[in-house]
Amino acid sequence: MENKQIIKIGGITAIILLLFSSVKSYKLARTLYQKWKGAKEKESYNIIKSFWISIGYTNQEAVSFVNSNTPWSAAFISYIMIKSGYKNFPKSKFNTCLASKIQVGDYDYFTLANPSEYSPKVGDIIIKNKPGGTLTFDSFNCGDDSRSDMVTKVSSSKIETIGGDFNNAIVQKVIPTDSQGKILNSSYFAIIKVD
Repeated sequence: MENKQIIKIGGITAIILLLFSSVKSYKLARTLYQKWKGAKEKESYNIIKSFWISIGYTNQEAVSFVNSNTPWSAAFISYIMIKSGYKNFPKSKFNTCLASKIQVGDYDYFTLANPSEYSPKVGDIIIKNKPGGTLTFDSFNCGDDSRSDMVTKVSSSKIETIGGDFNNAIVQKVIPTDSQGKILNSSYFAIIKVD
């Protein structure tokens, strides 16, 4: 499903297709986690290489990134979004570039939200500082180090996420939330909201 196809169809059909993409992205994240959870980079070499190729890098560049342990958190998220039908998702090797492109650009179905003002939903992408980082919603730049995860489940006091390149593996995390569903951990500084 490409975005230009969605634009040509109207009303309820477009809404249903968009909802399907969101569910599909969440399901793809879960499938990748089930297949590769705990597998380190050397064991999942080909799948990590495909993440890089999906965002526009050549096979040679992808091999170089995997061999040099280039962080692949943003490549993992970009891969999921593209494979789920979001063809205009702003691919990047940096999570902060994903966020900054959406913040200043015109990307259908995506907006950037402040975690202190928005409760993440299934399919949203949450971005946080790496250990020791001090990035905030108002003070990050494309290329700054960060991590990202996709929200796969929301409940009354927590969200569950799946992300790539945590200790070089695809992992699932549980993140506590307040009574309104907002993330309590202040190291999260941006949320890519999937509208």
